[in-house]
Amino acid sequence: MENSIEADRSPTCNILRESKKISKLVRKICIKTRERTERTQIKESQEKKINRKSGGDFKVNIETNQVTTAGETSTNQMNQMGSFQMPIVIEEVKTLCNERIQGIETKRKEDIEKISQIQSEMIETLMDANNKINNKCEELKQYQ
Repeated sequence: MENSIEADRSPTCNILRESKKISKLVRKICIKTRERTERTQIKESQEKKINRKSGGDFKVNIETNQVTTAGETSTNQMNQMGSFQMPIVIEEVKTLCNERIQGIETKRKEDIEKISQIQSEMIETLMDANNKINNKCEELKQYQ
């Protein structure tokens, strides 16, 4: 009667092997537990790396994505690569934003040049058309 369920009178391990539902549930529980432990190990290793690099000057709270630097708090952006998250350094964010701004400014300058060129072409075309219309009006006045 040791290690048995009273309904079937067989050892618990045999019940787990024979019942597909129970074995699937146990397998899922094992997988979830393994994934959870891997995630916690990754978080701990990331925190250790950050503390080693910073020398303890700042602290990253991975749950809230907050970076505290010598009394200053700012929100930290996180890259997601699957389930692995990697913090972005503030300098990288600044350089990335500056590159984007420069790209937008150069594109804006090009667009302004194109628009002003189109504007000057339209003005020339309208002036030519007005001159032709005025010439035709003068020709019509001569026939009266």
